[in-house]
Amino acid sequence: MAAETSMKSSPELDFGSPYYMDREFYFGFDPVPVILSLEEDNYVHWKIRFQTFLRIVNKLGFVDGTLEKPDQSSPLYKLWEQNDSRVTCWLLNSMSEKVQMRLYSAETARDLWERTKQIFVPNLDLKIYQVRRKIAKLRQGGDSVATYYRKLSDAWMDLSEYDPAPECACGGCKCEIKKRAREAREKEELFAFLMGLNKSLSFMSAILMFKKPPPPLHEAYFMVEQAESDLKRSR
Repeated sequence: MAAETSMKSSPELDFGSPYYMDREFYFGFDPVPVILSLEEDNYVHWKIRFQTFLRIVNKLGFVDGTLEKPDQSSPLYKLWEQNDSRVTCWLLNSMSEKVQMRLYSAETARDLWERTKQIFVPNLDLKIYQVRRKIAKLRQGGDSVATYYRKLSDAWMDLSEYDPAPECACGGCKCEIKKRAREAREKEELFAFLMGLNKSLSFMSAILMFKKPPPPLHEAYFMVEQAESDLKRSR
């Protein structure tokens, strides 16, 4: 009973606490299988993976600002410092050396997180324009439907990060702004996918657009991929 009480009173032993110290996730641990690089356009992919990992280990508050730094006189300060250093190490371990060199002066995990964003997204409007332009220019070309779909999906994932669908902030209203915005974005995704298909698969656009309502993008993809396979077998 005393041991149970001690665990509940010790944040580093409480699995539900952001100060929980799991020995499996040591300082040199590589949290995500993605290395953030200046040479690759993988910031959004890296960020989403890292946020997911931090949610799992209950440490997202160290980078998103929701967990405030305790006063130095607080009994939690030492634990906060240890955990913040651990998250900082995880972040640096998932970055290329060139990215690391630009961030070593960051004082906290939160500071490191925000500086990383400034490096890869120095101008949000410009980034949105670049991603939308990339989507508008994407064509299947010599790619398989699967490869083309993956490239397009990656671009839409980037856009969702930089320019998310609007949400209603009035509280308790029934205008369904979020739902309508999401449906409008899904239509955009479907139209872009169909318009970029090769001529040999253009007949699928008419078939899919005559469906009421048109299918979601992932269903359209599977149908087009099946049509591609049928065409290959018939040759």
